[in-house]
Order: sequence, then structure tokens, then C-alpha cells
Amino acid sequence: MDAGRSSEYDVAVEWLRLGRDILVAAGQKERWNAYLAHLLEKHWRKYKLRPMLKELVLEEGQDNL
Repeated sequence: MDAGRSSEYDVAVEWLRLGRDILVAAGQKERWNAYLAHLLEKHWRKYKLRPMLKELVLEEGQDNL
């Protein structure tokens, strides 16, 4: 994502989804939410990436994926 290769965003988001699932399974939902907020802030200009990242947001009470 840092390299700005928008053609690779799908792969990056799949890895992030896996990381999210692992953190949630380990009871670290807050850690995931903080990391995702950091990514959204860091990459706020990347119009293709932002909606993909927002799909990874966990809603309140959403602990099992």
C-alpha cells in the first residue's frame, strides 16, 4: 500500500482481513480497530484503497467473523 500500486490493493486487503480475523479470534478487537484507524488516516488520499479498508471495519458487537 505504501508503494502506491493500486493493482495490488486487493492482495493487501486480503492479508489485512486475515490479520483482522486472527486478532479478533485472540480477543484483540481494540488492537485491530486502532490499527485500521491508523491505516485509514495514513492512506486517506488513496481513493481506491479507502473503501476497501472501510469494509474491514468491525462494528460494535461484531466479534465473530
